[in-house]
Amino acid sequence: MKTIKVLIIDDEPGTVDMLRAFLELFDMQTQGALTGEDGLEAIEKEKPDVLLLDLMLPDIDGYEICRRLRARPETADLPVIMLSARTSKADVRRGYAVGATRYLKKPVDLNRLLEIVQALGREARHRPPPAEQQEEDAARPPTGLSRRTSRARPRREETDKAPPEEKKSAPYPPGWKPKKGETPPIPGQYIRDQLKEKDGSPEKDEDNG
Repeated sequence: MKTIKVLIIDDEPGTVDMLRAFLELFDMQTQGALTGEDGLEAIEKEKPDVLLLDLMLPDIDGYEICRRLRARPETADLPVIMLSARTSKADVRRGYAVGATRYLKKPVDLNRLLEIVQALGREARHRPPPAEQQEEDAARPPTGLSRRTSRARPRREETDKAPPEEKKSAPYPPGWKPKKGETPPIPGQYIRDQLKEKDGSPEKDEDNG
């Protein structure tokens, strides 16, 4: 099976390291670049099968890099996956207009990214999706979560909360109401006293007799 070579251009070292570590779990060969210029040099030298391209770079933005790649015969067919925090529909449409093969919004769904990288890496060809898929990518929220799933999150998180009776923030033992100037008993001692009273109740004595 062919080893897919992936180049990642992103000005965040942590993002580059994370993506490289993730893709290498699936036997891909990866390299990173933190600027547009370094990325263009790496493309010429390494000839990757797939390019992961951030848009907001310190020197050349991702749109311009993509334009340059499409204008050169040797890189015109390089699959380019744009990964960006620019999430408006206009940003996505602009990405496809300048030659993106796919456009994924940050934070990206890594499983979805993996599927796309593997598919493009095997083919190693720039083949943009049809207009319907481009519009779907423009409307899709970051991480690939549907709006329905996003709305369901608060309900799931709500079920994870401990019920009020299980919380230990109350300053007094259960069943005890403070009176003015009265010192609260120690919770453990209070409970032991209650158990003693129960053990010495008439009903308990009758059962034992």
